[in-house]
Amino acid sequence: ADAEFAQSQGIKNIYVLNDKEAYGLGVATNFRDAAESLGIKIAGFEAWDPKATSYTSQMQKIKSTGADAVFLGGIICNNGGKLIKDLRAGLPGSVTIFAPDGFTPIDAATIKTSGPASEGMYITQPGIPSDQLTGAGKTFVEDFTKENGKEPDPYTNYAAQAADVLLTAIDEAKAERSNVAQHLFNQDVKD
Repeated sequence: ADAEFAQSQGIKNIYVLNDKEAYGLGVATNFRDAAESLGIKIAGFEAWDPKATSYTSQMQKIKSTGADAVFLGGIICNNGGKLIKDLRAGLPGSVTIFAPDGFTPIDAATIKTSGPASEGMYITQPGIPSDQLTGAGKTFVEDFTKENGKEPDPYTNYAAQAADVLLTAIDEAKAERSNVAQHLFNQDVKD
Protein backbone atom coordinates (compact mmCIF):
# COMPACT_ATOMS: atom_id res chain seq x y z
CA ALA A 1 0.00 0.00 0.00
CA ASP A 2 2.86 2.42 0.77
CA ALA A 3 4.45 1.75 -2.62
CA GLU A 4 1.14 2.22 -4.41
CA PHE A 5 0.61 5.46 -2.52
CA ALA A 6 4.09 6.68 -3.45
CA GLN A 7 3.34 5.84 -7.07
CA SER A 8 0.05 7.78 -6.87
CA GLN A 9 2.08 10.79 -5.69
CA GLY A 10 4.20 10.62 -8.84
CA ILE A 11 7.32 9.22 -7.20
CA LYS A 12 9.75 7.75 -9.75
CA ASN A 13 13.03 7.35 -7.81
CA ILE A 14 13.03 6.59 -4.08
CA TYR A 15 15.76 5.98 -1.53
CA VAL A 16 14.83 3.40 1.13
CA LEU A 17 16.23 3.63 4.65
CA ASN A 18 15.67 1.22 7.55
CA ASP A 19 16.53 1.18 11.24
CA LYS A 20 18.14 -2.32 11.16
CA GLU A 21 15.44 -3.85 13.38
CA ALA A 22 13.04 -6.66 12.48
CA TYR A 23 10.06 -4.38 11.82
CA GLY A 24 12.03 -1.64 10.08
CA LEU A 25 14.07 -3.90 7.84
CA GLY A 26 10.98 -5.97 7.06
CA VAL A 27 8.76 -3.05 6.11
CA ALA A 28 11.62 -1.44 4.13
CA THR A 29 12.26 -4.67 2.22
CA ASN A 30 8.56 -5.14 1.48
CA PHE A 31 8.32 -1.52 0.34
CA ARG A 32 11.38 -1.87 -1.90
CA ASP A 33 10.07 -5.05 -3.53
CA ALA A 34 6.60 -3.58 -4.10
CA ALA A 35 8.00 -0.30 -5.43
CA GLU A 36 10.24 -2.14 -7.89
CA SER A 37 7.29 -4.22 -9.09
CA LEU A 38 5.44 -0.96 -9.80
CA GLY A 39 8.35 0.41 -11.81
CA ILE A 40 9.64 2.83 -9.19
CA LYS A 41 13.44 3.04 -9.27
CA ILE A 42 15.19 2.28 -5.98
CA ALA A 43 17.94 4.89 -5.66
CA GLY A 44 19.46 3.12 -2.66
CA PHE A 45 18.69 0.78 0.21
CA GLU A 46 20.57 1.07 3.48
CA ALA A 47 20.24 1.43 7.23
CA TRP A 48 20.39 4.51 9.40
CA ASP A 49 22.20 4.34 12.71
CA PRO A 50 19.69 4.94 15.51
CA LYS A 51 22.52 6.24 17.72
CA ALA A 52 23.96 8.75 15.25
CA THR A 53 24.24 12.39 16.23
CA SER A 54 24.21 13.49 12.59
CA TYR A 55 23.03 12.08 9.29
CA THR A 56 24.69 14.76 7.14
CA SER A 57 26.97 12.39 5.21
CA GLN A 58 24.09 9.99 4.58
CA MET A 59 22.00 12.90 3.27
CA GLN A 60 24.79 13.86 0.86
CA LYS A 61 24.81 10.28 -0.45
CA ILE A 62 21.02 10.30 -0.89
CA LYS A 63 21.12 13.73 -2.56
CA SER A 64 23.71 12.52 -5.08
CA THR A 65 21.29 9.83 -6.33
CA GLY A 66 18.69 12.37 -7.43
CA ALA A 67 15.98 10.55 -5.47
CA ASP A 68 12.66 12.38 -5.44
CA ALA A 69 11.57 10.66 -2.22
CA VAL A 70 12.82 8.78 0.83
CA PHE A 71 11.00 5.93 2.58
CA LEU A 72 11.81 5.44 6.28
CA GLY A 73 11.34 1.80 7.22
CA GLY A 74 11.48 1.81 10.98
CA ILE A 75 10.14 3.41 14.12
CA ILE A 76 10.24 6.99 15.29
CA CYS A 77 11.92 6.14 18.60
CA ASN A 78 15.06 4.99 16.75
CA ASN A 79 16.20 8.60 16.36
CA GLY A 80 13.58 9.17 13.68
CA GLY A 81 13.06 12.80 14.70
CA LYS A 82 16.73 13.65 14.13
CA LEU A 83 16.71 11.70 10.89
CA ILE A 84 13.73 13.69 9.59
CA LYS A 85 15.37 16.98 10.60
CA ASP A 86 18.57 16.05 8.77
CA LEU A 87 16.60 14.85 5.71
CA ARG A 88 14.91 18.24 5.48
CA ALA A 89 18.15 20.14 6.06
CA GLY A 90 20.25 18.09 3.63
CA LEU A 91 17.89 17.38 0.74
CA PRO A 92 16.00 19.62 -1.66
CA GLY A 93 12.57 20.73 -0.45
CA SER A 94 10.98 18.85 -3.33
CA VAL A 95 12.01 15.47 -1.85
CA THR A 96 9.01 13.71 -0.32
CA ILE A 97 9.37 11.71 2.89
CA PHE A 98 7.23 8.61 3.46
CA ALA A 99 7.03 6.57 6.66
CA PRO A 100 4.89 3.64 7.87
CA ASP A 101 2.93 3.31 11.09
CA GLY A 102 6.16 3.01 13.07
CA PHE A 103 6.05 6.82 13.03
CA THR A 104 2.78 6.99 14.97
CA PRO A 105 1.35 8.48 17.07
CA ILE A 106 2.00 11.35 14.73
CA ASP A 107 1.52 14.28 17.14
CA ALA A 108 3.01 12.72 20.25
CA ALA A 109 6.00 11.15 18.53
CA THR A 110 6.90 12.35 15.05
CA ILE A 111 5.87 16.00 15.32
CA LYS A 112 7.15 16.22 18.89
CA THR A 113 10.63 14.94 17.96
CA SER A 114 11.07 16.44 14.49
CA GLY A 115 9.03 19.62 14.76
CA PRO A 116 8.43 21.58 11.57
CA ALA A 117 10.72 19.21 9.62
CA SER A 118 7.85 16.69 9.56
CA GLU A 119 5.59 19.14 7.71
CA GLY A 120 4.51 17.64 4.39
CA MET A 121 5.72 14.10 5.03
CA TYR A 122 3.34 11.16 4.65
CA ILE A 123 2.79 8.62 7.42
CA THR A 124 0.57 5.64 6.68
CA GLN A 125 -1.27 3.40 9.07
CA PRO A 126 -3.75 0.59 8.55
CA GLY A 127 -7.34 0.92 9.58
CA ILE A 128 -10.13 3.45 9.47
CA PRO A 129 -9.41 6.91 10.92
CA SER A 130 -11.21 7.55 14.21
CA ASP A 131 -13.34 10.32 12.73
CA GLN A 132 -14.75 7.90 10.13
CA LEU A 133 -15.88 5.18 12.55
CA THR A 134 -19.58 4.54 13.00
CA GLY A 135 -21.72 2.70 15.55
CA ALA A 136 -19.89 1.25 18.54
CA GLY A 137 -16.53 2.45 17.21
CA LYS A 138 -17.70 6.05 17.05
CA THR A 139 -19.21 5.77 20.53
CA PHE A 140 -15.94 4.36 21.88
CA VAL A 141 -13.93 7.26 20.41
CA GLU A 142 -16.37 9.83 21.82
CA ASP A 143 -16.37 8.23 25.29
CA PHE A 144 -12.57 7.81 25.30
CA THR A 145 -12.04 11.43 24.25
CA LYS A 146 -14.46 12.71 26.90
CA GLU A 147 -12.83 10.61 29.63
CA ASN A 148 -9.18 11.30 28.66
CA GLY A 149 -9.33 14.78 27.14
CA LYS A 150 -7.82 13.54 23.86
CA GLU A 151 -8.62 11.13 21.05
CA PRO A 152 -7.30 7.59 21.32
CA ASP A 153 -3.97 6.72 19.67
CA PRO A 154 -4.23 5.00 16.28
CA TYR A 155 -4.52 1.40 17.48
CA THR A 156 -6.48 1.95 20.68
CA ASN A 157 -9.81 1.57 18.85
CA TYR A 158 -8.78 -1.81 17.47
CA ALA A 159 -7.36 -2.98 20.78
CA ALA A 160 -10.66 -2.10 22.47
CA GLN A 161 -12.63 -3.98 19.84
CA ALA A 162 -10.32 -7.01 20.12
CA ALA A 163 -10.75 -7.01 23.91
CA ASP A 164 -14.52 -6.83 23.49
CA VAL A 165 -14.51 -9.76 21.04
CA LEU A 166 -12.34 -11.84 23.38
CA LEU A 167 -14.43 -11.06 26.47
CA THR A 168 -17.62 -11.91 24.58
CA ALA A 169 -16.12 -15.25 23.47
CA ILE A 170 -15.06 -16.05 27.04
CA ASP A 171 -18.56 -15.22 28.29
CA GLU A 172 -20.21 -17.34 25.59
CA ALA A 173 -17.88 -20.27 26.36
CA LYS A 174 -19.41 -20.34 29.86
CA ALA A 175 -16.08 -20.83 31.65
CA GLU A 176 -15.08 -23.76 29.44
CA ARG A 177 -11.62 -22.71 28.39
CA SER A 178 -11.41 -25.24 25.56
CA ASN A 179 -14.43 -23.62 23.89
CA VAL A 180 -13.17 -20.02 23.87
CA ALA A 181 -11.49 -20.26 20.44
CA GLN A 182 -14.65 -21.68 18.87
CA HIS A 183 -16.68 -18.76 20.24
CA LEU A 184 -13.97 -16.32 19.24
CA PHE A 185 -14.25 -17.33 15.59
CA ASN A 186 -18.05 -17.18 15.75
CA GLN A 187 -18.08 -13.43 16.49
CA ASP A 188 -19.73 -11.18 13.92
CA VAL A 189 -17.93 -7.83 14.18
CA LYS A 190 -19.58 -5.02 12.26
CA ASP A 191 -18.46 -1.75 13.93
